[in-house]
Amino acid sequence: MNISKRMLMNARLVPAGRVVADIGCDHAKLSVYLIESHIATKVIAMDIGEGPLRKAAENIQAAGYGDRIDIRLSDGADKLKTDSSGKAEADVAVIAGMGGMLALDIVRKDADKFRSMECLIIQAQSNQDVLRRSLYELGFRIIDEEMVYEDGKFYTSMKLTDMSHCNAPDRLGPAEALYGPVMISKRGDVFERFLLHEKEVCNRIMESIRDKDDPDYEKVKYKAEIIAKLTGEA
Repeated sequence: MNISKRMLMNARLVPAGRVVADIGCDHAKLSVYLIESHIATKVIAMDIGEGPLRKAAENIQAAGYGDRIDIRLSDGADKLKTDSSGKAEADVAVIAGMGGMLALDIVRKDADKFRSMECLIIQAQSNQDVLRRSLYELGFRIIDEEMVYEDGKFYTSMKLTDMSHCNAPDRLGPAEALYGPVMISKRGDVFERFLLHEKEVCNRIMESIRDKDDPDYEKVKYKAEIIAKLTGEA
């Protein structure tokens, strides 16, 4: 199945040979790709919308994976089962293509299920800094991140695990919360382009604000200073 660069980015973060919960699966294109590419052994495709799930069922049947992809109408991870010890039936969860606050609500609601998994992959469209800080407060740690540029937009995906499963630092600095600790460490062409884009946006906003005592001006200036440090211009 042909999927977007954004979906491919998410798929690359999924460890092979695992059971995957695709939460907010929409039309299940990622679910199908994970089976088709021999990344997942089984996928549980979940969505809150009946319409998307009907299309998901069509895509799954057309691909011939009805026996390896379960479809569930579910609000977040509600319908994801756990055993008597609290271990979730999936090894990995993917939450992608939604706003950062919605993704955070899904994790908060079933945090213990996600903590019991090997890892959690989140690709959020907004509020990245709030999402990262809040996930750290919930006991998760970022162990990998990727970024792609597609159709005029930058997309970031983060891979997390429970703090007891890794030796990642316990705190995020301002730059790490905004742009991701692993992304800053990895750098890369797409990330460098993203920082330049962010710099241009900050400059335009600061130029448009006439009152330099405006709290919004101070916020954007602070962000611009972080970008300057990351790009070596400070």
